[in-house]
Amino acid sequence: MRFILPLLFLPFFQTLVAQNAGNPSAKNRTSTEIGLNVTSFVKTFLTFNNDAANPGSYLLSIKTVDLNGKAWRYGAGMFFSNSTSDLTTTDGTRTRDNVNFDLRAGKEWQIQVSKHWFFLAGADVLADYSLDKTETDTEFEFSVIKTRGYSAGFGPFAGVMFKINDRIGLFTEASYYFISGASKTTEKYEEGTQEDEERKSNFNSLSLRMPSNLFFYMRF
Repeated sequence: MRFILPLLFLPFFQTLVAQNAGNPSAKNRTSTEIGLNVTSFVKTFLTFNNDAANPGSYLLSIKTVDLNGKAWRYGAGMFFSNSTSDLTTTDGTRTRDNVNFDLRAGKEWQIQVSKHWFFLAGADVLADYSLDKTETDTEFEFSVIKTRGYSAGFGPFAGVMFKINDRIGLFTEASYYFISGASKTTEKYEEGTQEDEERKSNFNSLSLRMPSNLFFYMRF
């Protein structure tokens, strides 16, 4: 179902474009680009099955671009999943819930290299929150394991943009972020012999993200 979501925004974009197309003063204002991550849709369409790849962290991208190609950019993403499976070693079930939120903001420069192609460069700051919860229910005990994570970071990015026309186009990018975060895991057991546990950890990492996500944008 994730690849259908970008299509739901298209009528909204088309209405905004139509409202601004007949306004001569719109060319003198800062323009806005709204982009949607269409990676899952493209992969599903090309492979003719429903095994779409994870579209990455950011589903939505918003940019405000001036006439010199300087832009402020913002990104947001959300991922959630739920699964339940039967245990093979004993009678019981295991349920897992996963939620992830991502936000970013940054500065971007759009450098035109040909009629349709642009080089993108800039830097971002970003933040992330995640929750992973696993419940195991057997005839012997009931347990709940939760892991909450928080992280923040910053770093440069570079990419390419293909302008189909003055209103629509495609872009992809790579980034190299320094990320610092912390996580807390709690384990609670009922009707069993194991004791409750709590663990905390911190991390620092360098994350290289290759240009594996494709965005479709509309400018108005």
